[in-house]
Amino acid sequence: VPLAPRSVPLVRKEKWERKLPQRYVVAASPGANSLHLPLEIQSTDNAVQLSLNGLVDCGATSDFIDSTYASENRLPVRQLSQPIPVYNVDGTPNKAGSIRQVADVVLRYQGHSERVQLAVTRLGKQKLILGYSWLRKHNPEINWDTQEVKMSRCPSSCSTCTEESRQERRIARHLRCRHGRPQRRGYAATPGRRRRRFR
Repeated sequence: VPLAPRSVPLVRKEKWERKLPQRYVVAASPGANSLHLPLEIQSTDNAVQLSLNGLVDCGATSDFIDSTYASENRLPVRQLSQPIPVYNVDGTPNKAGSIRQVADVVLRYQGHSERVQLAVTRLGKQKLILGYSWLRKHNPEINWDTQEVKMSRCPSSCSTCTEESRQERRIARHLRCRHGRPQRRGYAATPGRRRRRFR
């Protein structure tokens, strides 16, 4: 008697994970004319703050961060319940394999601040890539002759930047409370009890 095929269990995804794309595309290796931006990123989970150069690449569908760089700098990541495949621009599977983690960070560039979700993968010599989704969202003014990028259209056309800037300030205050609040000397705080002074 032939055995009935096993049913594949459905994986219930969190709301944030359902917003991720079904597939990613990473472009080819950058050349001498590639555009890099001096960026600053800060984790939304802890006080990790990093300065780095990010590659602007319209051939990449989304935003990426190098897995080795994230690990070496102890950048917190979130695990995906299901891996998301990654392809090259020619449609072949990327050698780095599927995306299994993402990193939530605050991204800053020339006074522009926003929250972004970076897919974690191997990027070779690159540390971070801002892809087509970022370019389409903000439509920055790019001078290819001087390699200068201005976020000049955000105040008038990007309705999310102002709110994300407020969120970024709230995150910074929250992180200062968690990691940088000095403890008053001579006192011990006990839940449900009054503070008592050491002898």
